[in-house]
Amino acid sequence: MNHMRRTTISIDDELHARVERVATQRGCSFSAALSQILRLGFGDGQATPYELPTFDAGRALIEDLDDVAGVLDRLDDAAAR
Repeated sequence: MNHMRRTTISIDDELHARVERVATQRGCSFSAALSQILRLGFGDGQATPYELPTFDAGRALIEDLDDVAGVLDRLDDAAAR
């Protein structure tokens, strides 16, 4: 069973409005919405980190992307083939 502690916080108007929007969207009280937001912020909520899959793409076809002229020459050569 969760025990609730009553407290007073001071937040700016913009944050207050955002928490109220979340509460309305989720159909819960301001306190419940704020608790959910804090849990997610602390990493205790339902959100799980997402890792993008990685793979070895092999050797880069263009070695130096800072060499714009070289990149354009290489693209022109490939288009001419």
